[in-house]
Amino acid sequence: MGGKTLQQQKGITPDSRRFKECLDSVIADGIIEEKYTLIVQINGKLRARIEVNKGMEKEVAYSLAKDVKNVSRFLDTAEPKKVIFVKDRLLNIVI
Repeated sequence: MGGKTLQQQKGITPDSRRFKECLDSVIADGIIEEKYTLIVQINGKLRARIEVNKGMEKEVAYSLAKDVKNVSRFLDTAEPKKVIFVKDRLLNIVI
């Protein structure tokens, strides 16, 4: 065998075209969901975690975060100076 894994023997490695086709098929069938947990911070402190779809834009993420009670109570009293958005990771609102 020469130290190869079963996937390597069958030609299915993460960088192979066959692997990507299989992964796309699994995602299309709904076996793997394209979701993640968005971390919402106010001034760098964790205030909420929201389950959202991958690839979400900054404006959509911000509007969802405003609907969370623990976030909205901070935004009711002050306007954000800056909104930092790291795609598929976090939203940090500086007030």
